[in-house]
Amino acid sequence: MKISSANIPEEQSGSSLGSFTDTNSISGDSDLDAVCAVGDQNEVIEELKTTIKRNLSQISDLGAKLKLNEIHLAYQKDKVKDKDELIRVLQDSIELIKKTNKIAINQVQKSETGFGTASNDNNFQKQKDSLESITLKDDVNNLAAQLKEWKCQAKNSDESHGKDDHLEKLQAQFDKCKKQNSELMVELDELKAKIIEYQKTEDGLRKQVSELEDNFLSVSAKLKESCEKLSENTLDIFSSSNKKAIIPLNYTRNPKIRVIERDGMQPFMAVIEDIPSAGSGWMVIQCRIDEDQMTFGVEKEAKYRDGFGDINKSFWLGTDIIHKLTTSQCHELYIQLVDFDNVSAYARYDHFEVGSREEKYMIKSLGSYSGNAGDAFRSLQNAPLKLVPINKSLYFWWLNAQTNCNLNGTYKNATRFGFYWGSWSLDKRGCILKSCRMLIRPKPK
Repeated sequence: MKISSANIPEEQSGSSLGSFTDTNSISGDSDLDAVCAVGDQNEVIEELKTTIKRNLSQISDLGAKLKLNEIHLAYQKDKVKDKDELIRVLQDSIELIKKTNKIAINQVQKSETGFGTASNDNNFQKQKDSLESITLKDDVNNLAAQLKEWKCQAKNSDESHGKDDHLEKLQAQFDKCKKQNSELMVELDELKAKIIEYQKTEDGLRKQVSELEDNFLSVSAKLKESCEKLSENTLDIFSSSNKKAIIPLNYTRNPKIRVIERDGMQPFMAVIEDIPSAGSGWMVIQCRIDEDQMTFGVEKEAKYRDGFGDINKSFWLGTDIIHKLTTSQCHELYIQLVDFDNVSAYARYDHFEVGSREEKYMIKSLGSYSGNAGDAFRSLQNAPLKLVPINKSLYFWWLNAQTNCNLNGTYKNATRFGFYWGSWSLDKRGCILKSCRMLIRPKPK
């Protein structure tokens, strides 16, 4: 194939394994978020347990103090009862003393009537004064002693009332702590229920992670097996084991360009692409980019046989190369299409084979179709490659009586000789295309 020099664009490509790894990375982050949430709940529960233990200790101390105060209160109540009894006894004693004094005075008055002299009057008066003095003195002493005792008891009673107030405060504090403890117990029960729910969720996530790991191992094993099979059937884009790989001079900026060496064929350069949805190792055999709008019309038939165009832009790899590759082993065909609304679609065939020059490079096989562009290429099966003269130039395409697509046609031409894909048609003219690529690779066994 003859190739013109041009700048080499940088392109990006993905792989199925990269996409799968990104998906599993996102699931791992969700799982780590769920596990961190469970750890925070455990810390909150431990703090609540510590607070509950501290409150229970305070409640126990307050209960002990309350019991002591109740004992002291009972003692003070007994003392108050004794005081009331003592007051009653003293009142009785006072009444008795009054009665005794009255009786003594009556006796003295009776004795007074039996005496008539002044001396007797003086003695009686002395005895009366002495008796009254003794009686009053005793009453005063007794009352002073009782008053002193009452003051002591009143003081103790005031202290008892103060302790009663303190006891009431302790009781109020005890009730408050008890209420807080009840609220904490309710909150603890709610947290326990949430923990159980989180544990169930965690168990479910662990199960899902385990299943994902098993699936990942299974997919990895299958991918490895597929890669090994693909490596056995992919084009050998490097030199044989006895030779070093040929470097494509002036094309080293594009790592996708390789020098291909195959048995019975002259070395040639080709673009090797990876398609994220279809795997790696695809060789581009035809490319039309809308920017350069290069016509696929040529002056001689040999151009299509040997190839033409710029391998960095629009080109045709060569019909003779396509024939030799597809007949050496079973190949797949992948067609990428883009319209002027920048909508892309693809058509894929699992057994693509092109005949020899003597067979007019007829499409001998397409195999099964898959994709979302429609099976328009099926209309070309068993069709020979024919010469079509347009505007004093020649271009080649596989033509049948019913041809539903033309990927080598004239750019922006709405006829059957234009650049179109018929299965996208909204009318009988077909859909005019903006760009396309045709790629092949050995079919994995």
